[in-house]
Amino acid sequence: MTANAPRWKMRSSQIVSTRFAKKKSAAFYALSNLFSLGSSDATLKDAILTLFRNAQVYPSPERWLREIPADYSPALSIQESIWYPLILQNIRERIEEGKRAAQQALDLMCDDAPLAEAYAPAIEKDLQILSALEALASSGNWDALLEYAQDYKNKKEDFKPAPKAYKDSAIQANVKALRERAKKSIESIPGLMPCSEQEFQEDMAFLQPVVQLLVDTVCAFSEALFAEKLAQNAYEFNDISHMTLNLVVTQNPDGTYHKTPVADALREKYDYIFLDEYQDTNEMQDLLFSAISRDEQNLFMVGDIKQSIYGFRLAMPELFLKRRASYADFDGKTFPARITLDRNFRSRKTVAKGINFMFDRLMTPEIGGVDYRATERLNPE
Repeated sequence: MTANAPRWKMRSSQIVSTRFAKKKSAAFYALSNLFSLGSSDATLKDAILTLFRNAQVYPSPERWLREIPADYSPALSIQESIWYPLILQNIRERIEEGKRAAQQALDLMCDDAPLAEAYAPAIEKDLQILSALEALASSGNWDALLEYAQDYKNKKEDFKPAPKAYKDSAIQANVKALRERAKKSIESIPGLMPCSEQEFQEDMAFLQPVVQLLVDTVCAFSEALFAEKLAQNAYEFNDISHMTLNLVVTQNPDGTYHKTPVADALREKYDYIFLDEYQDTNEMQDLLFSAISRDEQNLFMVGDIKQSIYGFRLAMPELFLKRRASYADFDGKTFPARITLDRNFRSRKTVAKGINFMFDRLMTPEIGGVDYRATERLNPE
């Protein structure tokens, strides 16, 4: 904590630092070594604060925190881990990128027999390797995929010498550049797979107690921090939000929630609940709005997924996308429903054309969580 931090923040940090330092376990030393730079523990403090802040967007921050160590269980296979789908997606993207580059190189040479004779066999071999990698990725055999990708240098073929007439030719340079792109795609795959399946199990066995200690420390910090806030009657936005939520819902043992009498009383006070900038909502806020609504039949939400780039207060734009996907287009009488506000004064042709051009390229399911071309394109007036 800096000297300019509120006294209650500094005090709670000191309390947790003292508790943490007393845990002279193997996990304590491992956590300290992983996050400390030299004699400074600033990185560790940043990690604690980041986890604490991220937890605040959930209805029950402590429950969310307590569930984290389960993701590091050595009983899980690498295919069952939360990281596997992300790694596999990246691998498939590299394979697709390599196949596109290799095919483009072959297409350039389709009418150029002398150059194709020299270069095509090596590129066709790359395509065979990429197809084999694709099949292994689909099979789920992690170690076989890793071993095959690592052995690329022994599988690839080199170009044969091109005729002298091709010296400094543009087509030769383009083919070489495309082949190099395909090679780099293949060579990048082992870097996305940092360990074998056995090493993964060993890493999880090492990391789980470390992560558990980190979570315990964050929970202790949260407890000490709130005690200081209570003592000084000083609260932040998230504190007030959670205290409000606790008035209208109670958590069940299975993690679900049920409404309180306070929520029932508030529900009768509001005919409609209007929510603007819904893409900036998080789980805690969403539950609060739902609790005081009439089974969500009187909720009206307006949002624009493109504006989720601002990440306001740890927003969860996926809530907006999930709701919108679950509703049918409004037919004039059925609720809940989806209304697309795509025809208005801001959707003039000159504006819409530029926005569509930019977001067609930037907002994909992989990058922006949505296929802009399929669901978001503006209809210019």
